[in-house]
Amino acid sequence: MIDFIIKSSFSLSVFFIFYNLFLENEKMHLFNRFYLLITLLFSLVIPFITIQTAKEIPIQVFQTIISEPILTSQKEKLAYQFNWNAFLTIGYVTVMVILLLRFTKNVFILFKKAKTSSSVYFKNTKIILLDEKVIPHTFLNFIFVNKHDFQSNQIQEELFAHELVHIQQKHSLDILFIEILKTVFWFNPLFYAYKKAIQLNHEFLADENIVKKYNNVPFYQALLLNTNGSKPIYLASNLNYLVTKKRLIMMTKSTSKQIGFFKKALVLPIVLMIFMISCVQEKQLSELEVVETTWEEAIEVQEKARSNESQQPNYYDNTTVVFKDKDGIKKEVKYADLDEDQKNQIPPPPPSPPGKIKVLQTQLQKFKNKTNYAVWVDGIVIENEKLNSYSPNDFVFVTESFVHKNARSKRFPQEKQVHLYSEKGFKKAFLNNEDYAPNQTIYLDGTKK
Repeated sequence: MIDFIIKSSFSLSVFFIFYNLFLENEKMHLFNRFYLLITLLFSLVIPFITIQTAKEIPIQVFQTIISEPILTSQKEKLAYQFNWNAFLTIGYVTVMVILLLRFTKNVFILFKKAKTSSSVYFKNTKIILLDEKVIPHTFLNFIFVNKHDFQSNQIQEELFAHELVHIQQKHSLDILFIEILKTVFWFNPLFYAYKKAIQLNHEFLADENIVKKYNNVPFYQALLLNTNGSKPIYLASNLNYLVTKKRLIMMTKSTSKQIGFFKKALVLPIVLMIFMISCVQEKQLSELEVVETTWEEAIEVQEKARSNESQQPNYYDNTTVVFKDKDGIKKEVKYADLDEDQKNQIPPPPPSPPGKIKVLQTQLQKFKNKTNYAVWVDGIVIENEKLNSYSPNDFVFVTESFVHKNARSKRFPQEKQVHLYSEKGFKKAFLNNEDYAPNQTIYLDGTKK
């Protein structure tokens, strides 16, 4: 979720800054409308796209699947830990539900007004006559006006034509779309900025059509200035909703075809730049790969790897074997001097200790999450925060284990358990273990010394 918010916000920021600097003040309003809508969708989709450009040579960390929680002899009193993730999730959902109810209520109010108020038809559009004092505004296929102003012919034809443009170009769908996004991403101010830009662009589009149709810019500008009312209507396209000064300036502005084409063409490198930054990931050669396997399989894989890399001495090369010959005489000989039948009587050697595994900074950072990981260092459980006092160089071996739900305990509710070993802890846990060290003397009857 955090990755989605970062990538989408970055994309929205770049697109919106580009729009404000290069596109908003140019007279290419239809292009700008689709630019705003498409970049919104693009920014929501791009976090889910990932392209890898390099082959990976991973460091394998063998992940052991266990069915029982790891126990420790150390008795630690675990303090109560406040669940910030649950708190933030509840807070987010609560605000979203409130905004969704507000959105639904306002849509219902507009439909209720359209159904219960008196109405007339004008050019295949239903004009809703309201008793309340309002400025003309549009929602879907309805134009809402004051009843007294309409009946006394105080609303100019240009104003009706302006609202008809909003209906014909379906501007209400754009507003509903951005309002839904605002409800879901209420914490992101970029969606509020996008809504203002979209609404202003709608007014530019409507003004442009009226100026072309009536060809009387001074009269239309005076009409806008004399229109009463400044309070915007939620979810509606309003005649006087946005900054009138910008609209008046835009009516007298022109954009050459060359400048328009150049600025439109600039969008492509912006899209490619965002795509490359957000989607293309180059795998580092030392990137960690977690291989899910059993401990026995991990040891077997490591044994094969070590045997390929170097020639290791036989486990029993330095072992003295004690046995009795046919005459019952006790003999002590080196393992290398035994014949094949005698060697076959000796039990197979135990598995070799695991090889050292480099711990990465990204791993260590990940293990600090106490919600997902329980952590042991050299066999002793620690609080995740204590990892802040360690660096990757402090450890020479790591195992990461998944714990099934039925095996988790109240003390260790995490789904993953991690064991980190320092040089000293690694030697104590593996290299000093008698099962890993060859016996100095072995008897053919199975006893060891």
